[in-house]
Amino acid sequence: MPQPDPALSEGLRGLALAVTLLFGLGFVSGVLRRILPRRWVGSEEPARNLATTASLLFALLGSAGAAGAASWFLLAHCPPAQNTCQPIEATLWQSAAAPGPVPFAASLYVDRLAAFLALLIAGLSFGVTIYSVGWLAGDEQRNRVAGFYNLFVLGLLYVVLANHVFFLILVLEVATLAFGYLILYQHNRRPEEERHHRAFATYLVISQLGTALILAAFLLLASQAQAQYCPAPLSGCSQDIFSFDMFRPDAEGARRVNLSDKPGLATLIFLLAFGGLSIRAGAFPLHFWVSLAHPSSPTTTHAMSLGIGIKVALYLMLRMFFEFLYPAQEWWGWIILLIGGATAVYNVFFAALAHDLKRALAYHSVENIGIILAGMGLALAATAAGEAASRLAALGLIAALYHLLNHTVFKSLLYLCTGIVEKRTGGVVRVSQLGGVWRYYPWTASAFVVGAAAISGLPPFNGFVSEWLTLTGLFGGLGVTGAGEVQVLGFAAIITGIVCLALAFSLTALAFVKMAGQSMLGAPRDPAVWGQAQKGDAPVYMLGVVGVLAVLCLTLGLAMQPAVRFFNAIAHDLSGLRSTGSAPDALISSLPSVPLLPILLAVFASLSLSLLRYRAMRTRRGRVWVTGAPFEPARMQSTGAAFTYLLWSRFSHREQPDGLPASHRQPPDTMYARLEISAQDRLDGVFRRLVNVFIFRVSTISERLGQRMQNGNIRWYLMYILAALVISLFLLYLGG
Repeated sequence: MPQPDPALSEGLRGLALAVTLLFGLGFVSGVLRRILPRRWVGSEEPARNLATTASLLFALLGSAGAAGAASWFLLAHCPPAQNTCQPIEATLWQSAAAPGPVPFAASLYVDRLAAFLALLIAGLSFGVTIYSVGWLAGDEQRNRVAGFYNLFVLGLLYVVLANHVFFLILVLEVATLAFGYLILYQHNRRPEEERHHRAFATYLVISQLGTALILAAFLLLASQAQAQYCPAPLSGCSQDIFSFDMFRPDAEGARRVNLSDKPGLATLIFLLAFGGLSIRAGAFPLHFWVSLAHPSSPTTTHAMSLGIGIKVALYLMLRMFFEFLYPAQEWWGWIILLIGGATAVYNVFFAALAHDLKRALAYHSVENIGIILAGMGLALAATAAGEAASRLAALGLIAALYHLLNHTVFKSLLYLCTGIVEKRTGGVVRVSQLGGVWRYYPWTASAFVVGAAAISGLPPFNGFVSEWLTLTGLFGGLGVTGAGEVQVLGFAAIITGIVCLALAFSLTALAFVKMAGQSMLGAPRDPAVWGQAQKGDAPVYMLGVVGVLAVLCLTLGLAMQPAVRFFNAIAHDLSGLRSTGSAPDALISSLPSVPLLPILLAVFASLSLSLLRYRAMRTRRGRVWVTGAPFEPARMQSTGAAFTYLLWSRFSHREQPDGLPASHRQPPDTMYARLEISAQDRLDGVFRRLVNVFIFRVSTISERLGQRMQNGNIRWYLMYILAALVISLFLLYLGG
């Protein structure tokens, strides 16, 4: 492996500082009005407009710079046809104590995988920033949303580029707190609604739990380098043991940290890392925070937070399991596969029952995280299985990366279309209140239907390809499942994964038939909504962004061959897969190539125009005959609950009366576990209910202990002081 080019390192450093400056100015521009004295600000509305415009302009420039640099790296510096790729490293700042007892270095590392994630973040941010010009117009919080949006995007970029443990934790916390402020958006608008305040608190608690587990995993991994490079810890280390370079193979392929002789420690690190990262990704069973927290944020930022934001946890899994934590054990992959299948099927079940578009899309985001985890689990298990499963490992990782890209595109499209509907109807996103969107906003409704077809896995859109590759890998994995107990676990994991993903794919189609059919098509259900809604579709720049995403849904579905070659190159760069081979050439050559794209586009366009012309010629307009009764769209169209009755009827229960004894009452619905299906029917979220029980028990026990200890008797307080004094003296004695 050649030495890094100093010129490229200096260029990366300069670009990173420039992008940081742009996003930093965008953040300051958005919040400066809140910091300066009111007499300096002048008129309220002009100042807010100026701050928002400046903040979005800086975000646009920063996103363009980062996207351009990532594109240059992937297309010019490391094109897919090139077998090897020389990463670029740079250090922005390093503490004087490094290498030392607690070193810190703001260091960066860019390879194909990091550049791919950076391109997704920056490219999507570029489109969302343009879209936000229209969505934030007239919003009272527009300047603050734009400011913290800058900070959130900057934090995400640095998470995928970080090359040091403590720098990663720092930027991860920056992104967490920035999005935490965005979750307060709905709370600031409606402070009387408890659910928005609860969403913010839940998000912070869950995020900090995940960060603690991630940090513990990295500290254990770094401790293995301490004995070799830190003979005298108090006097410093010869190397920075917290740099990610310590965990990667060196130029000769040797590893500084090798856990092959410590399987127990490696398993502990895996469990900590997977636990923390799966929490942040919203995986089963601690998935409930996603559908609780994200709908409280501005819809314009949903494409960033759920389209790509939660996927940085998946990126860190790829780093940890396929590059840092070596060698992997086969059963780790089967566990990830099982968790992925459970995540997909459990969340798509609730997505099909959700009543509003934002919450349903949040559930679907977690469902697709499960699909990606299934591909990653298959790849990790095949990597540990050895040379016999080398092609399967590459195929599983290609499927995971392909679906990561596809989900980013079609989920962003669905969220931005939902944002247009919400903005122009005055905040209405409840499915039962919409209906007939295509009559008022035809371009938005058409783009939403394209996104619905893509996420449902219908050809020729992109969701079909990555889901098909995932199932192909799972069926291929039936022949490579290890030996002994691992073979039984692997076989059970693959069968369970196939069944769960098949159920998830079918329920996704059902859910979007309900969502698109009830909200976008049909007759308007609530005349009051459309009476006060804005006339005409969204501005052209907002429709331009959703139009580009809709075209990408079709393009990524047709351009399968170059996409698979691109992801095959990324998979080959990971050290855990470098020696296991690449995807089968027969699979790549069997996929349709790019020249089919213009032909299929022309056929698709001609068929659509022909159908529209035929319908216009054959359509006869008149009153709807409903046996003499006046037509009432709200009552004479199928509801979502009726459409999904066979799905939820076996699991629902009727609302309990209030006059039950105390022993029969349910714990307070802290996590909103009871999902309302109809006026009488309710459905409980199992894991939200368990969290409710846990919170209820802890609070009850704490209250009882508090009442006993804080009983107002001064003699008890004097006894506490005496006990504290005795314990302190005993500890001093032991220390002496």
